[in-house]
Amino acid sequence: MSSRDGASSVTTPARGETYLALATVAVFLLVRLALLIVREPFFDELFTVWMAQKPFAGILPALRLDSGPPLYYFLARIPNVFALRALSLLFATGALLIVLMRRSLGPGRLFAAMLLAVYPPAVLFAVDARAYALCGLFVTLGIVAVREKRPFGAAMAFLLAAYTHWYGALFLPLVLLAGSSSGTGENAPNRRVRAAGAYLGACVLFLPGLWLALRQPAEATEWLSGQNPLAVLGTFAFTGQYAEALFASPSLLLTIFSGIVLIAALAGSRTLKGTFAPFVLVPAVLAFAFALGGRTVYFPMRFDSVVAVPLMLWVGTSLQQWQPRIRTVLLVLLIACGAFVTVAGISDHARRATDPYREAAGVLREKAKPGEKIVATGFLYLEATEALGPGRVESWPAEQSRHPGWRVMRRTDDPLPFHAQPRQRRRRRRRAYADRQRQEHSADHDREFHSLIYPRPGEALGMP
Repeated sequence: MSSRDGASSVTTPARGETYLALATVAVFLLVRLALLIVREPFFDELFTVWMAQKPFAGILPALRLDSGPPLYYFLARIPNVFALRALSLLFATGALLIVLMRRSLGPGRLFAAMLLAVYPPAVLFAVDARAYALCGLFVTLGIVAVREKRPFGAAMAFLLAAYTHWYGALFLPLVLLAGSSSGTGENAPNRRVRAAGAYLGACVLFLPGLWLALRQPAEATEWLSGQNPLAVLGTFAFTGQYAEALFASPSLLLTIFSGIVLIAALAGSRTLKGTFAPFVLVPAVLAFAFALGGRTVYFPMRFDSVVAVPLMLWVGTSLQQWQPRIRTVLLVLLIACGAFVTVAGISDHARRATDPYREAAGVLREKAKPGEKIVATGFLYLEATEALGPGRVESWPAEQSRHPGWRVMRRTDDPLPFHAQPRQRRRRRRRAYADRQRQEHSADHDREFHSLIYPRPGEALGMP
């Protein structure tokens, strides 16, 4: 009888944790699949599709005009936004499973996984056709390698993260933690030497990436310059104030409240030693230093999605130190805040009106005749390319085909191609015209922005 009771007491907690883990995976997938379906393709995702349509030899030349490393584009060779989102979800799910299954991450890993399931930045970029989910997966692998005292494994993982997104380079110094004195096995001096060697090796192997980053135009990230250097503190708010194009922001009161609860949860750890704090603090401090140096790299949600796993592991480990009642209250409050903002964000995306440029591309897809050439510029170039295929769309001016984002931001004096010029006297020639113009005023001159499509036999099209 007693042995049966003993067996029950041992298996019940394990069984309960299994059920919680399965429920966590289900919630993780449910909210992400919902967002994957309802969210309209974003301009940056269309750029990924455009890159996927280029030959391998064309990726690096295109990145010379961009602001990112090449690894993700070498892997993401699927010219479809929703398929690329599914690929990102695969990477993000891999990171979740590592958190749940790797015992070296400590007993707080189940709490970390539960929080990760509803953490808004992790939700959004798990189904975004960009590099963030893959970078987060490599960061997770690097953290595991550091915890298991495998410096060369950590160096390789963080190096792959750096070649996936430049955010990954902010984790490279953490390879040195694999040489810390904790753990068993070889003596401390040998561990430190191995960790230092792994770190120096990673730095050497990152030199080609550094060369590419230094040759990329600063203007490619100039849009980040408006960020306050202290904006990186937003990482420590479980729900933040987000860019409207990305996700619906909660009220400022909820953001402050979730930040207070998060800090309270972190206070469970009386010391930073042995926690996952360095995997959050080191990248955040380096991002702050870059901002002070005049090169802002932090952007809400994007940076937060990359540090999501170490942040949730830090919170989960800290919650483990609280008394059970306090732990439960803090955990429930954080999950409730994250779930509320996540559901509200998904609902907001489901209700959003179709982007006018995407609407124009849809009209072209319906009315353009097979094999008919379309000339497009501005935001409409990528939308038309995604809708009709790259073989049917020509860029105007031609230089825009080198990098679709640049011509939206600059005035051009290049003439329209002859066949694209509207001829009022040629009324027999049927054409389609879609024109959107935006004005941007600078200190010294006005610049005009155009999105034009010429020609398309048929009735004229006008976009409101």
